[in-house]
Amino acid sequence: MRTMRAFAIIFQEATKTVESTLLKLLESDLNLGKGESEVIALGRETGIRIIIDDLKARKVAATLELSVTGTIGILLKAEKAGLINSAHAKARELRDKGFYVSDQLLDDIDKRNISTK
Repeated sequence: MRTMRAFAIIFQEATKTVESTLLKLLESDLNLGKGESEVIALGRETGIRIIIDDLKARKVAATLELSVTGTIGILLKAEKAGLINSAHAKARELRDKGFYVSDQLLDDIDKRNISTK
């Protein structure tokens, strides 16, 4: 129940329009996409962990000392929580559908699964 309440709060915050100088800077000066810019600005304003896969946006978020995870991080957490059987299999599925996942990252996920069994 606590997780659902936290998700509801995050969703509520995320649906607000983020207006800030930072947003304009991220879009115009750093040439990040609107979505990535809004997520970073929201993370900066609220302090919540943000979900970004774009490497350039992740580097900007790290520079701003934001807590960041990505799709693979979510898959690993879902596996640990028993929500999915295999983060590795889901990552491979995503890759088969066009989502970029490097061979190295797939190997790392696989090694992580082996070491935790």
